[in-house]
Order: sequence, then C-alpha cells, then structure tokens
Amino acid sequence: MPNSNGAEAQEAGRSPSSIAPSDDETQEGGQAAAQPQPDEAEAPEGGGAEGAPLTANGHASGRHFEVNADGAGNITQITFFREGGEDVVMTRPAEDSDEMLLWRLYETTRFSFRRRRTELQSAINRAHSILSATMYNVPSHAGREAAAAAPHLAPDGRYPPPKAIKFKTKPLPESVVQQLQDTYFLKIEEHLEDRHGNPYVPAKRPDANNKPQWRGSRLADKFPHAIVSMKDPGEGVSSRSHQYICAEKNIHVTVKLMKRVEGGPPEHVSENQVLQAIDGAYSLQQRSALGDLDNKMFLYMYLEFEDEPTDGVPVGANAFENPPDFASIFKPPESPPSYLQGGDPGYYEFKMTGGVAPVTFGFANRVTNSNLKGPNKRRRFRLVVKALNYHLVGLEGFTARSLPFMIKGVLHNDVKGNERYVMDARGNVVESGVADVPK
Repeated sequence: MPNSNGAEAQEAGRSPSSIAPSDDETQEGGQAAAQPQPDEAEAPEGGGAEGAPLTANGHASGRHFEVNADGAGNITQITFFREGGEDVVMTRPAEDSDEMLLWRLYETTRFSFRRRRTELQSAINRAHSILSATMYNVPSHAGREAAAAAPHLAPDGRYPPPKAIKFKTKPLPESVVQQLQDTYFLKIEEHLEDRHGNPYVPAKRPDANNKPQWRGSRLADKFPHAIVSMKDPGEGVSSRSHQYICAEKNIHVTVKLMKRVEGGPPEHVSENQVLQAIDGAYSLQQRSALGDLDNKMFLYMYLEFEDEPTDGVPVGANAFENPPDFASIFKPPESPPSYLQGGDPGYYEFKMTGGVAPVTFGFANRVTNSNLKGPNKRRRFRLVVKALNYHLVGLEGFTARSLPFMIKGVLHNDVKGNERYVMDARGNVVESGVADVPK
C-alpha cells in the first residue's frame, strides 16, 4: 500500500482539537456553516466530493446565503454565495438611510417566521413525545414521561436552558469509599484502534480527478462511528485537526466495570464485588430496608458539552437553532432518573449485569453540530454515564465520560462503510482491511 509523506504522518498524529469546526469546514478552504434561514436551503452535512447528492427543504443542497446577527437579533451582515463568481457581502446600512427601511423589513419578517417555526415545532415535539411508545417500541409510560419532562417554551418562544440533575446520594464509611475509589471504575468502550493496536486516522487520497482529498476512517460501527480531518476554525487558518464523529442513528455503547490491578492492566469484573462492599457497611437488618438502587448497579446516561463546567447539566433543546424532535436529545426520548419524577425507570436508566451494560440509541433529528446556535457551533459533545446507586453516584470513578465527538446527520460524504486507514508502527498512514477490525 502507498505510504504517506512525512507531513501527513506528522499531522495524523495530532490529537483532536479542543475546538471543533462546523460541518461545512470538512474540506480545505471551507467556509463557516450558514445559519438556516426561512428561504435558505440548509448547508449539507459532510463536505466530501463523493456520495449521493443531498437535498434540503426541497432544493438541491448547498448554501445560498448566510446571515450574521448580534445577540439582540439585529442583522449585521448578509453574504450571498454565487457559483462561479465572487461572493456578495452586504453590511448593515446607516440607521437613517433609505436602505435601512428594506433591511428592517427583512429583520421583522425573519423574526416572525422563526418564532412561528419554533412554536409549531414545540407542538410537534409534544405530540411525538406522547406517541413515542408506539413509534419507538418503548414501554407505554415512557411517552407520557417524555411529554411531562419536555421543557416548555418561555414567553419569548425559546426553550430554557436545562437544569443540573440533582443525583441522590447516601454516605458510606470513609474506609469503604477509599477502597471503592482506589479499586474500581466505569469505562465506556471506544473502538479507536484495529486489532493490531494501530490507531485509526484520516488519510489524504486522490479523488476521481486525481486531486488530493482528505478521507475519514470508519471505526467499528459501535462508538464512535468515524474519525475525520477538519479545517481548524478561524479566518485565514489552513491547519487541520482530527475529530471523532457520530451519525444520528445506531449508536451502540457498552459500559464495563473495571478493576485496577497492581503491576498490570485493569481487568473486567462483575458489579457484585462493588455491591458486596456496600452490603458490608450495613447490618443485616439495615440491608433488608435497602431498595433496588442500593442493591443493584443501575446506570444513567446523558449528553453534555465537552467544556460543560457543572456536573449533571445535559445538553438541552435550547442549544439548537431548529428544535430537535420531542425537545429531546436522544431517540427514544430521555427522561430524568425515575426517583426524581416518581415513575418507572426510563430507557437510559439501564442495569449492569456481569459487569457489562449495553445501550443502543440514536440522536433525535436535528441534534447535529450544523444545527447548533452560533455560540455553540464549535463545541463538541461527550456521553456521560453515572452509577445511579445512591452510594456510588458521587464517588470518583463511578462517573464515566466519553471522548469528545461531533454529531452529523450522515457520514457518506466523509467516509464510506469499509473505508479505514491506520498509522502503522513506522508512522505511515496505510489502508486497513475489514479483517483488521477489532471484534
């Protein structure tokens, strides 16, 4: 197989950037993603030259114009994109000019349209939440819980920011706490290497016109889905970094309980070891009064921004330009821990058995980086998994966070189903066959 040159090998070794660019920056020289507007086709997911053509809002995919507005909704600049010609940039005219009359008319129309669209989407979200039991084959109470838990629109037509989840805790003797924290931890499985231990990386390969193009690597179809090369943000910036990405559908996450072993790698163990340590802190009579969340290992999962400073604050519908289905982040919809709402456990409150807890889900429609509001567009996500057991939820090691990643609606523009590249032991980027995918 052809080897990469030294520059590619050096770039392939870079770690994912702490600031993620938007979907439209996946090609060299890409421009910032346009905000979806009333009469504007949304920017396509991906950005590679290959793959089936996409459509948005009934039109061929591609940006027509981009609107920049300040925090108060005042439009400061409009950029019109013309194929085969110079882009046309219009800036806000003087307040007392005739041009400002037309500018204000568009601002008023745009604001009214966006508010009506948000109100309509809210009604659709609530209807979907009620019907979700039928649509996604989940217990009938889940639809009602999702509808009750869905955030209500504020008077200004926007979704409020989510509140931190207040996880319930119970104390343990300090000696038991120290034993548990020193010995055990939860781990989210991430398949980032082939079966030989070579890391998956993107690669620059010639396209149909023999022009070098960055291509991503599909991972093991579990979590995350792929690793791609993206242009770093900033005007005039030509550097690139690697980003892990997930598509909206078919996220397969497995959480394992691990035990630290002196002088060796951690080993996978059953949750019974942890539960027995908790039992040992109680008398027989006290143990008889404990409930399921004391005696079993239930986990709870939510999505947060990578740079979220407060523990327990999930990503909310307010982060997105167009509200996601159900005003939820996951599909099926998420709900708070059952003990906070007096209901049965939801879909993302799942049990660990034999030290393993799998969950399969998707992201709700429009939960993508390209749909994030301006300040959030470059932020990455991560999954958070907590042990709901009252004695463990506050302990170090019993909250697991995934690597940072971005979310796209589709991946075919960035990577094909069996397209994989790895960096070998000599630092060369080479193709990796299906036989080398880890089990």
